[in-house]
Amino acid sequence: AGLPPRVVTAAARFCRASPLKKRCCSRTRSSFLSFLSSSAARSSVNNVNNKNIKMPDVKFCDIGANLVSASPSTFDGFYFGSQVQSHPEDSEDVLERAKRVGVREILVTAGTLEEAKAAASKCRMWNEKSFRKSSNSISNDDREEGEEDEDGSEGVFPKMYSTVGVHPTRCDEFEEKYDGSPERYLEALKTVVRENADVVKAIGECGLDYDRLHFCEKETQKKYFQFQFELAKEFDLPLFLHSRNSREDFYEILKRNVKHLRKGAVVHSFTGTREEFEELLALDDKIYIGVNGCSLKTEENVNVVQSIPLNRMLLETDAPWCAVKKTHFGNTFLEGGENSNRIQTLFGTSVKPKKWQKGSMIKDRSEPCQIATVCEIVAGCKETSYEDVAEACYRNSRDLFF
Repeated sequence: AGLPPRVVTAAARFCRASPLKKRCCSRTRSSFLSFLSSSAARSSVNNVNNKNIKMPDVKFCDIGANLVSASPSTFDGFYFGSQVQSHPEDSEDVLERAKRVGVREILVTAGTLEEAKAAASKCRMWNEKSFRKSSNSISNDDREEGEEDEDGSEGVFPKMYSTVGVHPTRCDEFEEKYDGSPERYLEALKTVVRENADVVKAIGECGLDYDRLHFCEKETQKKYFQFQFELAKEFDLPLFLHSRNSREDFYEILKRNVKHLRKGAVVHSFTGTREEFEELLALDDKIYIGVNGCSLKTEENVNVVQSIPLNRMLLETDAPWCAVKKTHFGNTFLEGGENSNRIQTLFGTSVKPKKWQKGSMIKDRSEPCQIATVCEIVAGCKETSYEDVAEACYRNSRDLFF
């Protein structure tokens, strides 16, 4: 039946114990039933049986995922600042799961110069490896290089792209690196864009974050948010924007510089009010609002998302952050629906880091595949179809970045 070897072995021991009398020793029965109830067995059986589950034929672009970091991250198996690795690096499993639910492209966000270099390099490596793995598979033996697979994108992973910019909480770097020369730091950012034009699709993550002024004070954030519009202007790229508790200053700086946004912008991970997104959208018809799990925490958040026009919305995960949790109000739109627990059904129950095994998803670690969950909640609160939300947001992402 294609069951995992451990299940088959346990079942054989159970049956051999006394097949004619339909009895077995209590130890064997106990061992077998205990194993079948374990998370390992459930995960193994899920991984086998769920290969035949067909996902809706939709396309996604995860416009914001933190898959590359200057320091070891959860995708490298490190959690909560620990120096002890809980499990091997599993980013390729993460990318394969994303492709499975229809993710065609992922934009890997960077927050510093070094992260921008690393993100561009890693994206190119993933793209090359994706095509090699696809070319070596039996189902792709006859495919010519550059030809699209049946999902519409070449390779076994989504196509990977990146951003170049400095996060508001990291803006001190402009004055700490290159002997304190912001101009040299900016020139170094420009060099990353020039040398990686094949994968760099946006400038950012930049903006203002007044919730975390302990990392970088307000005036420094404002100065270097303004500074980075030069990158968007010179390279004719859209902006990937961040705003937390900074409505007035953020709006004023964006308004002053909107003339430089020939390619537009997205205000990602939006948690503001209806009035806030309406004034942002009024600045330019190429400004979009990014929605992820953090946008769906409270009833107030969900009411705001319900009001965002679909033709101005983008979907994202902000992985590994902003997972949709059971305590979130948005989760109520998953209860009992035909697509309820879609990700769990496909990939098994999430586990704690120490209980990771290949193929496992990690509890409360957001992944690009969970863009399907974000889409489902948006569809539920807007009382429209999953397919309509996916189609509209994917079209928006293509218009903005590609």
